[in-house]
Amino acid sequence: MQIRQITKQSIDQAIALYTEAFPKIERRPVAQWLDLWQTRNHFRIIEILSDDVFAGFISYWDFEDFIYIEHFATSKSLRGNGIGGKAIDTFKQSCQGKPVVLEVEMPTDDISKRRITFYNKHGFTLSELPYMQPAYRPCDAPIELRIMSTDPVFTTKGFDKVTGTIHRHVYGVKVK
Repeated sequence: MQIRQITKQSIDQAIALYTEAFPKIERRPVAQWLDLWQTRNHFRIIEILSDDVFAGFISYWDFEDFIYIEHFATSKSLRGNGIGGKAIDTFKQSCQGKPVVLEVEMPTDDISKRRITFYNKHGFTLSELPYMQPAYRPCDAPIELRIMSTDPVFTTKGFDKVTGTIHRHVYGVKVK
């Protein structure tokens, strides 16, 4: 298993997985996603390879104080084989000690609880502080989520700064 900056040869597979793995309300329009990848230096998409075959992707923002994972998905046919865990561990190592932050659904059903457990096993801690993810589209409502981080002290003490940075740069929301 390896991770690397996504190639133009793999972007179509990433787009297909992006639209399959995330409901419309949880992702930006594909054209906007691709525009960010091509025009924003601190927004990146990496591909996950297993035996030199596309196995998934991580899209993330590299901010000054932390890394924010916006989306992480592995190919449906490869799930349950440990690839996701290896990928997230490899990704964290590549962040050179910067805290890694992500959003997760509220732990209300088996899938969301399993996702939180997965991230816990890979060094993330769930914040109990309330958090609303701004909508990707004007017609959608914000979503109540939770923040997870590899450095819970950084995230707790700097919660407003972290969430403000995410809201401003990722979602384009003006922060008061």
